Amino acid sequence: MSNTKHTAGPWIAKPVYGWGDKPCIVAAGKSRPLAQTIMPQEYYTDYPKRTDSKTGEVFTICSTAAAIEAGNYIATDEICASLEAENDANAKLIAAAPELLEGGSAQTEIIESAQRILTLHLLPDGIGETECISQLLELLDGHRQRDAKAKWDSAFSKATN
Repeated sequence: MSNTKHTAGPWIAKPVYGWGDKPCIVAAGKSRPLAQTIMPQEYYTDYPKRTDSKTGEVFTICSTAAAIEAGNYIATDEICASLEAENDANAKLIAAAPELLEGGSAQTEIIESAQRILTLHLLPDGIGETECISQLLELLDGHRQRDAKAKWDSAFSKATN
């Protein structure tokens, strides 16, 4: 994956001191988050509005404390718990992105290799049926496929558990 431009993985989802209690996406060995998840608007049902005294622009203050201070309604505990669970699941999925990319790329390489073998078989002077089957078996039941599947399975597990 040397040609990728994203921060190298693995990434993890965890709360980070100074960034509130919402999950952050952090690269291994780093202390500063790459990203922080935010709760959807449904989490706060009535944000307070303010007007900028200089520009006259109306803006919304998206914080629990500001909403409570203004006496506005905040989502019920049940709704908050559901949204927090969804937010945590989103954070896990995002944190698994580098491994999902690597696992998906490894599987794609296996498919492309199988396509090349089949193409060679279909060419007039290409490989014979026995050699085609032998190469496909080696590819699809060999260490490359097992490694690619293990990468994918590990990434999928990280994203969904």
